[in-house]
Amino acid sequence: DLVSRPRHEETSRWQDAVPVLAPVLDRIEEIWDANQAAPEETLDVSAFTKIMLGDDFEPIVEQIEQKLRAGVSPLALCRAMTYAGAVRTVRFHLKNEGDWHDVANIYSYAHGLYRAFQRAPSAQLLRGLFHGAVFTTYMRWLNMPSARVPREGQRLLGEESFDSPKQMLDRLQEFADFQKVAEAEILVNQYLEEGHDIAPLRHTLAHIMLREDAELHMFQILEAAFRHYELSSDPEEKRIHMLAATRYITAQKVMKNILWSTENAERLQRGELLSDRDDDD
Repeated sequence: DLVSRPRHEETSRWQDAVPVLAPVLDRIEEIWDANQAAPEETLDVSAFTKIMLGDDFEPIVEQIEQKLRAGVSPLALCRAMTYAGAVRTVRFHLKNEGDWHDVANIYSYAHGLYRAFQRAPSAQLLRGLFHGAVFTTYMRWLNMPSARVPREGQRLLGEESFDSPKQMLDRLQEFADFQKVAEAEILVNQYLEEGHDIAPLRHTLAHIMLREDAELHMFQILEAAFRHYELSSDPEEKRIHMLAATRYITAQKVMKNILWSTENAERLQRGELLSDRDDDD
């Protein structure tokens, strides 16, 4: 079953969106004109994020069009889509670890669209909102099964205590070294609940990323999380963005120097010379 199980890229399922999107994209200029002419309407980002996380993209596409015609800023809708991407990341189960780039792509796509609307808003960019809605819906399988999100007031097993925020961040780096993702999330959740300065936490996550072989997706995740943390005044939205960054960064491969240390110990135990390596440059 594991070998034969199909994925969306290997089926024609993605074509299901074509008859839904085609008429919407045909009237994209009309939707844009209506949006620009209407008085600006505020959006409950948290409530709309729940809509974005629905199982059927057709009503989501309809809701986006309705909001645009009512005068909701495309930026606000992009914020909701990015929040949905953060939720997808936080709920991404480690059993699906081969698909980390997929969940990163949802998150970074939505944030990239947000930045594009900041720089050069246009009718053609609206297409990205509708495509993103379908993309987010199709990727719901990334949360099957769904990972547990740290609860309010949840603490590490054994009620491990810390004398200072710095001690908490040092512990976070230790968790990241050994891919203890759940523990890292619980610790960051506690850090945020206790109201500590966000800047050192950002620096720690960036340091964790840079002392590994950082790749594009890591930078994209941190940028999305950090920027949208600042954009929001909703404590829950801010929390989810930071947990998304924590989960993604700490779940990546164990640091090479730790692997090398383990390998070197094994080679020495076998009586081999460390200078005889077949992986040197």
